[in-house]
Parts: sequence; structure tokens; C-alpha cells
Amino acid sequence: MDKKKSTETKAEEPKMSELDTLLEGFESAKTQMSNSLREISKMIQKEKEDLETEKQEWKKLENRLQTTQNSSRIKLDVGGTMFATSKSTLICEKGTYFEAMFGGIYSTSFLFFSFFITNTI
Repeated sequence: MDKKKSTETKAEEPKMSELDTLLEGFESAKTQMSNSLREISKMIQKEKEDLETEKQEWKKLENRLQTTQNSSRIKLDVGGTMFATSKSTLICEKGTYFEAMFGGIYSTSFLFFSFFITNTI
């Protein structure tokens, strides 16, 4: 019976050694994958931060363009008296004559002209 146990033990030793080698390989692969995932995560985080910064820069540019567009000077000749004001002032009240005239999408091309306004019916 002792011979049988020793034979079984000897037979199990190579199997255990193989299993230990496989386990070490899996642990090594696991560590490598974990490190790779950390690096990828860092790269994604950096890209996200860069995109957020770029988004904020575009938003600033959009705000500047909006401000520039809305503050465009418009010259009005009212009964022979010249007035200058901004587009944003003229279109601030919805449903008005000036909002209809200057608030549209195509009205920005007319901002280089002066407009004559009269009270004749």
C-alpha cells in the first residue's frame, strides 16, 4: 500500500508542477492585461480631458461670435436724423418691426447699409 501511495504521489508531482506553471502563466497574463487596461484607461481619460478643453474653447469662440453678431452697429436715418444702435438692441423685443426686419437669419448681410425710416403711411 505504501508503494501505491508513493507511486500516486510521484505521478501527482509532475501534474502539480504543470499546474503551477500554468497558474504562473495565467497570473502573468492577468498582470499584463491589468497594466494594459490601466494604460488604456489613462489614455482615454487624457483624450476626454483634451476634448473637454477643446469643447470649452469652441464654446468661447461661439460666444464671441454671437456677441459680435448681436452687437453689430446699425445706422438708422429717422426723418433726416442719423442714429446708430446695435442689432441686439433692435431685436430684443419679440414681435416688433425691428425684430422682424433684423432678427431673421438672412438679415446680417444688410448690416453694411443705413436704413431710412419715415412715419408716412
